[in-house]
Amino acid sequence: VNTDFFADSLKDIKNKLDSYGMKLGLWLNPIVAAKTSEVYLNNPDCVISKDGTKSYWGKIWETEESFGMCLVSRYSEFFIQKLIELNDKLGVTYFKWDAVGQYDCNSHLHNHGAVDNTPQERLECYSYGIGLAMIKIVEELSKRCPEIIVDFDVTEGGRFMGLGFLSVGRFFLINNGPYFSD
Repeated sequence: VNTDFFADSLKDIKNKLDSYGMKLGLWLNPIVAAKTSEVYLNNPDCVISKDGTKSYWGKIWETEESFGMCLVSRYSEFFIQKLIELNDKLGVTYFKWDAVGQYDCNSHLHNHGAVDNTPQERLECYSYGIGLAMIKIVEELSKRCPEIIVDFDVTEGGRFMGLGFLSVGRFFLINNGPYFSD
C-alpha cells in the first residue's frame, strides 16, 4: 500500500467498510511492480523480457515507473505471499486482476524455457504457462485464505482464457464498452 496516499495503509477505509458490512477488494495488475517496491527489489531477475528487452511500463496513474513481472517465474511465490499478507493485515477478500497478457515473456531465465529453446518456443511456453501460474496462485490462496475471491479481467485482447482458471476464480467480462470491437 502506498502510504503517501494512504498513511494508515487502508485501515481507515477497511474500518469504514466494516461499519457498512462491506468487504475490502483491490483492483490490481499482478504483473507490474514499481521500481522501488519490495516486489521489484526482491525479484529483479523476474522482470518480463521479450527478445532481450525488459517490460518497462513507465508511470502508471499516480505511481512511479514500473516494470512487468513474470508470473511464470519464482515471482509467483512472492506474489502469493503478498496477497496472503493483504488478507491477513487488511482483510482483503476480493482481488480483481487486470492487464495480464498471454504473450509477454520469452526470457530464458524463467520457468518457460532455457537458452537451448528458441525465443518463439519460450514465448509459446509462457503463453501456456501463464494460465497455469494464475491457477496455481489462486489454488494456493484458496487453501490458505478460503474466503478470497479472484476475478480476472478478460475484456481486452491477448488475455488468457480457459476453463482451468474458472475452476478456481472468475472471469470479469462486464467492461466491454470501449473494447467492444476486441
